[in-house]
Amino acid sequence: MESIILMNSKWGNDMFVPMYLFFGGLSGGLFVVAVAADQTWN
Repeated sequence: MESIILMNSKWGNDMFVPMYLFFGGLSGGLFVVAVAADQTWN
């Protein structure tokens, strides 16, 4: 937790916003693929 605060104060939020968008999109994409595969296999 402390390292996150240190990184946040060092670089600000600019570096974290694209990361959150990337991982959010990645997990969202995986969820969509899982649902599509589930629909196909069943």
